Amino acid sequence: MATLEANSVTCQQDELGIKTQDKLLIAQTALKLADLGHLAAVPHVHPRWVDRLTEEFYQQGDKESARGMKVSPLMDRHQEGGLAKSQVGFFEICAMPMFKSYVQLCPAAQPMMDAVKANYNRWHGMQHPPADMT
Repeated sequence: MATLEANSVTCQQDELGIKTQDKLLIAQTALKLADLGHLAAVPHVHPRWVDRLTEEFYQQGDKESARGMKVSPLMDRHQEGGLAKSQVGFFEICAMPMFKSYVQLCPAAQPMMDAVKANYNRWHGMQHPPADMT
């Protein structure tokens, strides 16, 4: 019943033209982006967080494998293509669209987006190294 009542609330706009229900979505997105903050970390910090998270994911995948379960995506330490491939995929499919949308709403977050792009470009470069020019 509470869900029905919540859904029937009329949308009111504030002085910026943002609907009340959209404010909640914006706050939820900001919280999720904070959770993904390592993607915008400076170059010497970002890889350390990726290493920590990757090891946590791989340990979960090891447990899934030991139980005879199909290993979840990004959790398989034996995955073909390795870490750079999984990072590029995560940036492209999950992270970049969210960060881009947030920056459209909050242009002051552009430096965060620039840092995300820089980290993405590093991973993309590892996955697709330039041809040897010698």
